[in-house]
Amino acid sequence: TVIAPMLALLIGDGSMLVTQIVPTPLLRFSHATLRSAFSAPPLHKPVWTFRFDRRASVTIELLDKVRAAVTERAVLLSTPAAVKAFLLKLLELLHLLDTGQYPKNLNSIGEKMRRVMRLKPRKVTDDRIDKASLQQQAARAVALLQLWKSGVGIIDEVDVVLHPLKSELN
Repeated sequence: TVIAPMLALLIGDGSMLVTQIVPTPLLRFSHATLRSAFSAPPLHKPVWTFRFDRRASVTIELLDKVRAAVTERAVLLSTPAAVKAFLLKLLELLHLLDTGQYPKNLNSIGEKMRRVMRLKPRKVTDDRIDKASLQQQAARAVALLQLWKSGVGIIDEVDVVLHPLKSELN
């Protein structure tokens, strides 16, 4: 409750990203602690949360949020699961691009099953993935990874986060 805010205050000077990684049960507590520490006008610093899921796309909004965190001297708060999900998504994108496997329509099997079971067809949505969109996502993910690489990661409760049997990061 003292060291992490002090580190974020000293390191977050607008030239690099400051990411604080905390165990999932401590996310709310850490968010509230950082907000209260940085709520006074002379120490004002935004505190944002980085949430990511492997099913999510790497959007321009996500990249812009992380870039804005650098320029606004914000602290980016995240969990090991979100970091791991983002890195796995990057690996998945790079693998799909490397192998040339572009899933064209993820709902085709579901639609065939609906026909076999004589259920009503779903509304048609265009959720196809093509090479260009995969390349754009991969480029945004690499840019975000570069921001992390040039920034600082503060791992709170490092014994829990990096525990070989309990951690998301192993």
